[in-house]
Amino acid sequence: MRGRVERGIRTLRKPEWFPGIIIATGSEVSACREACDIIERSNIGVRLVNMPSWELFEEQSETYRNKILPIHCRIRVSVEAGCSMGWERYTGCQGVNMAIDRFGLSAPERELLSFFGFDPYSMRKRWKKPSSKIKHRRVIL
Repeated sequence: MRGRVERGIRTLRKPEWFPGIIIATGSEVSACREACDIIERSNIGVRLVNMPSWELFEEQSETYRNKILPIHCRIRVSVEAGCSMGWERYTGCQGVNMAIDRFGLSAPERELLSFFGFDPYSMRKRWKKPSSKIKHRRVIL
């Protein structure tokens, strides 16, 4: 069962406290994990989910969808090394959609991803923009 995404989405990182979510699709997951590590060094929890199938996710109950992408989490960043079209449905009006909406560049994959901001430090900068509007408080029980 490990590695399968039967419901169209899988939670990869689930901290106890998190003000936001990073939604990755495939090859971006590794860089997103590193970005989460960088963000969490500032005592900010980040949920990381892998969503390779919108269609399967939409077939799930609203309760399940809200459990994975809680309504209270308004800081949402989608990371898709493809088209950004449609991601606003999951990131909302306060979210950030990282994508490559153009063609024509050729280089080794790592160089292109870095050029387009798909490296962990660039992702941290994108995360910082919407999260700067929210006061982060962490309650330790």
